Amino acid sequence: MDVAFPELFRAALNAVQGSQVKADEKVVIYTDSERNPAIVEAFYAAVVTTGADVIVVRGMSRFPETSPPPAAVKACVEADILFELSSNDWLYSPAMLDVLGSGTRVLMALLPERSIIDRPPDDRYTWRVGAAEKLIADKGKIKITSSLGTELYADRQSRPWHGQSGYAARPGHFDLYGTCMINCAPMEETVEGVVYYNGPMILYGDPEYLYVIQHPVKTVIEKGAITSIDTSSEDGRKFDRWIKQFDDPNAYIISHIGFGFDPRFDPNHYDLAAWESVEGGVLVAFGANNTPTLKGSHASKGHMDGIIFGSTLEIDGVRILDNGEFTSESGLRQSDRPAVPA
Repeated sequence: MDVAFPELFRAALNAVQGSQVKADEKVVIYTDSERNPAIVEAFYAAVVTTGADVIVVRGMSRFPETSPPPAAVKACVEADILFELSSNDWLYSPAMLDVLGSGTRVLMALLPERSIIDRPPDDRYTWRVGAAEKLIADKGKIKITSSLGTELYADRQSRPWHGQSGYAARPGHFDLYGTCMINCAPMEETVEGVVYYNGPMILYGDPEYLYVIQHPVKTVIEKGAITSIDTSSEDGRKFDRWIKQFDDPNAYIISHIGFGFDPRFDPNHYDLAAWESVEGGVLVAFGANNTPTLKGSHASKGHMDGIIFGSTLEIDGVRILDNGEFTSESGLRQSDRPAVPA
């Protein structure tokens, strides 16, 4: 079924308005040779409605986490806001460090056309991002457990929490269209324990692996680095093959830890934003984390996001999730949503 341009335009207009694009701003849309031009045109038309000065920069498709051409990066650095519409993620590339470091705010939309239309930011769920930021702003000692045997400890110390709700309205802020979650990059050496992955695995690369785990994969972490991956199942062997392809010790180091708020999840249909920000899922990622928003320590050739379902999450003793469900203590249940003014 062909995606109708009016639907794409409506979704793009929502993203542009939510990101508070103003008429006096410089706007860049970056895309590549593998991206559907209809998505690019929808965002272009949406920005034009604001009166802002917008240009489209198009390059060749690149390997994940590879910087665009220097001329394209220069345009992005000089922009007030970048709508990043390429086919592959370059969040952890050196170029994105320059872009975010310049104060450019970035909204990335990696999703397929249908997901852009069907899964826009939704305030029925995004209210939780702000509520979570307030709840854990001064908290940092993380404990994750599960009935499968997960037992992981981490401490973010002075590093920030990074909330994402699908809009980029603040200078230097990075967000991903359709995402609804919060993360931090814990101090690497504080991360110790065992994780049993049993949800979506998003393993960027070539080859890359995008799948929902059928057989839990035990992963052992010592002083912030993976020391063992259980390869007794094909799910574990995929993870092991993926991480070894980089021949990079930093791919084994913890990247970030977080949790999601959005129930719109389909295990049979890959959708980056839906998979990594699924309601009640705890995300434990490895690889690069050296972005201005996370303030992590290391670059890497690789980055992965793995989700744990049914876990219990505590931050400084406050129980946020209990067996994958938000607690009354957290104030993040759907019934806790503030009333919308009439």
